[in-house]
Amino acid sequence: MFSHRRRSPGPMVLTAGLAILALAAAAPFGAVRADDGSAGEAIPQMLATFCTGYADAVPESSALVVQFRLTEPDTAYYIEVRPVRVVESHPGTHASPSLTLTMSAATLHRIHDGTLTAFTAAAKAAADRPALLEFTVHAAIEQVGDPTSAMLGFLQHFFTPSRPERIVLDEAHARVIHGAHAIPLYYAVGFRSAWYKIKPGQQLNEPGDTNPFPQAFVIIGGQGRAKIGDVEVEVRPGESYYIPPGSDHILWPAGEAGLKVIWLAWGPGA
Repeated sequence: MFSHRRRSPGPMVLTAGLAILALAAAAPFGAVRADDGSAGEAIPQMLATFCTGYADAVPESSALVVQFRLTEPDTAYYIEVRPVRVVESHPGTHASPSLTLTMSAATLHRIHDGTLTAFTAAAKAAADRPALLEFTVHAAIEQVGDPTSAMLGFLQHFFTPSRPERIVLDEAHARVIHGAHAIPLYYAVGFRSAWYKIKPGQQLNEPGDTNPFPQAFVIIGGQGRAKIGDVEVEVRPGESYYIPPGSDHILWPAGEAGLKVIWLAWGPGA
């Protein structure tokens, strides 16, 4: 068992509710093994690192149990979070977890070494396609007070032990989501955000890919064109485009540099 207790008050990270990841993703990456060739032996050490970082970020009143089911090799651990900022890792299974996360040991390695975020791993190409990281919510999470905040807070902050938290924005850390390379950024109840790199030959979204909440594209690099609703426009860095609810929102690059954007969504349902 690894246990870490944050004894000094320290800064607290504000967590908010979960918006389910409505993201498309490419096929899973190939397996990645530990440097010594034995992925399983490094798992307790990786979980220990995550526990130490999360104890510095978790709100003092947090209490939940997250079951980890790992494949390749098959093994199980659970993380127990208790007031006041006690975060413990245990081998085996818990009788009543709040949340179960299922992933390969290779995916955990990628999250640990910073080449993949938990949200990026949880992205799906479609509802019937598995993600690199699958999560299952259990009835026990209702006991934590604000289930969506607890779930989002864990996914957002447990897997990012660095302080301040950092997300690297480049193609090597991305997956293909909705037709372009993407990295989900920050999620809360009524808010979503992501970074996209749209390479030559790629197109972000298809006609009919609409959402019932407001959105925006913030252009941060390259040049290209967008179709928002029935209007097609040229886009360039230094511009932001509002996307009304229910509107098509398609982007494609012009030239070899590609196009980089920040995607924002907010409001009920986001």
